[in-house]
Amino acid sequence: MSVQELDGVGSAPASVTFAVTALQAAAVTRTPGGLAATGADGGSLTALLSAAGVLLAGGAAGIGLSRRRTRGAAVAAR
Repeated sequence: MSVQELDGVGSAPASVTFAVTALQAAAVTRTPGGLAATGADGGSLTALLSAAGVLLAGGAAGIGLSRRRTRGAAVAAR
């Protein structure tokens, strides 16, 4: 039985009971490669990886251009 109290005000007594039952494992389907089926198809994963590659290449190009402009300005100032 459990009772809570805060600043002199208490709650009504409460009790909880529970029972432990045997573990029930979910059925797992396997793909031919031996991995569990997750519901993701290969097409969506390919699109996601392609988009990530484009963003990475764009970021690298932007950093390269920024550094080139900074070096050019430094050389011109001499």
